[in-house]
Amino acid sequence: MHEAIGNLDMTLRETVLEGGSDDRSWLEIYADKIRDIAQNLAHRKRCVGLHLAYGVDDETPAAKEAVRIFFLSLRDHLTAILARGCQAR
Repeated sequence: MHEAIGNLDMTLRETVLEGGSDDRSWLEIYADKIRDIAQNLAHRKRCVGLHLAYGVDDETPAAKEAVRIFFLSLRDHLTAILARGCQAR
């Protein structure tokens, strides 16, 4: 189970990799991130987060928390990009 949690963390880092300052429009950045997520799913042929989520329950609290953090982190990252667009308007 620890290996799966490590894979989940690695997947998150690969998916939301920060490259420093990005002067592109928020829409371009958002579109790239959505494409990155889709390419990650296509390359791996599955979502590690969803795969792990189906196997967690109250008896595996560390895995359950890792899955929660994974999806909240993805959501927060995409929300931050969208917030840039809202501020621009």
